[in-house]
Amino acid sequence: MTDQKTKAPHTAISTWSGFVYQGKLALYHCIKTMSDNINEHHDFKLQLESQDDFAIFKGENCISLHQVKAYKKTSFSEYKSGIETQKKNAKDRCIDTAYFHTAREITKLPPNFTENYYPVKLYSYPLQPLEGVAESKNYCPLDEVNQYIELQLKYLIKKDDNLNSFKLHVVEKIRESLESIISNKVISVHHRIHNATQSQNSLVSDEFIPLCDLYSRIVVDDLSQFENDEYFLDKLKCDIGSYYQEYLESQDALSDKKIKKLDNYIAKILALDIKGMVDLLNITMPHRKGEFSNLRLYKDESFDSDSIKLAILNIFNHLIEVNVDESNTVSFTWASNDSYFYPTGIHTANEHSELICQSILRNALSRDVNMLFEGRTLITSAIDVEDISTIKFDGGAMESNEESYTENSISSYNNTCMISLRNVPRDLIDE
Repeated sequence: MTDQKTKAPHTAISTWSGFVYQGKLALYHCIKTMSDNINEHHDFKLQLESQDDFAIFKGENCISLHQVKAYKKTSFSEYKSGIETQKKNAKDRCIDTAYFHTAREITKLPPNFTENYYPVKLYSYPLQPLEGVAESKNYCPLDEVNQYIELQLKYLIKKDDNLNSFKLHVVEKIRESLESIISNKVISVHHRIHNATQSQNSLVSDEFIPLCDLYSRIVVDDLSQFENDEYFLDKLKCDIGSYYQEYLESQDALSDKKIKKLDNYIAKILALDIKGMVDLLNITMPHRKGEFSNLRLYKDESFDSDSIKLAILNIFNHLIEVNVDESNTVSFTWASNDSYFYPTGIHTANEHSELICQSILRNALSRDVNMLFEGRTLITSAIDVEDISTIKFDGGAMESNEESYTENSISSYNNTCMISLRNVPRDLIDE
């Protein structure tokens, strides 16, 4: 076996949509590798987007290549080219093991597949990995990958004497923490690729995640690592990435240009620091009652699947791309005829507009979101309101702490309105 470290990288860094699934499968395989090599896990490391979609190294040698496809189509003809490419890569690099991962079962597989495409193998997922059942399937659906990771984590925890059994009750948090290590690595590499003058080859070929780094997150007994802002920031980013993958799955005819545009938006969101994410939550979720003074209060009060898929991503999809003003606390703003438009996660029907306006006003006063006092237009999925300050509250006027808000009062919200996606100015529509 030759030293694979100096070989040329495989492709450009994944789009954010593809990486969500790819990163999860990489994590699953890393945990499986640790389970099979408990006493030697420190010798292994994960490489992303270089030899293949991901690869596992032992020392300086690449021991397995992994290609990941999340195609909607299932016929072997759709995958043949990728399999042939992986076969050539493995043989050129003298690598004996090459795995092909798919989200759906490949149909019309040639009867002589194993012989003709060696060393490529379809990756096998055991149906019940904790019970030692031999039955398996050669694909992992998008909506099952988290379960597979957590089951494999449980298997590792039970097998490894160094891991306390109480960790079986926090496997979801451990999974999210481990995913963040991989996603943060991709974010870092992605940023470097887009800002560097040197070739991508020299950027990604030396980018590794030692499996001992993953193991250290599993073995630590301090649960406070799951209760700080860094953890919740990582959780948000992983959730947003998953929701984006789900959104693309639901869209049948998105052009490559639009996918690239959406990728750019997601990349900018995933690059936000703690303060930037708090600002984004306050502005895109003005109707939510949760306090977003810090990310520990994230929980279920911020982005959820519907807010992302039915509102924000839909807005990004249908409007032209905007340039982010780094000096502005508002991450995404469109300008048209001296008016400024902000995306929101508001996706309720127009008949609920009064309740939504009440929530926005109450939350804006309690959070002191200055943006809402500047006369802006909030883009929603279906609600149109010319002036949110005209909404009447049950029982009379809304109460506020006048000592705390001497400048910001209900009357200050004049000219702040909501507009549905179908009624935004034509010059903002992405045809």
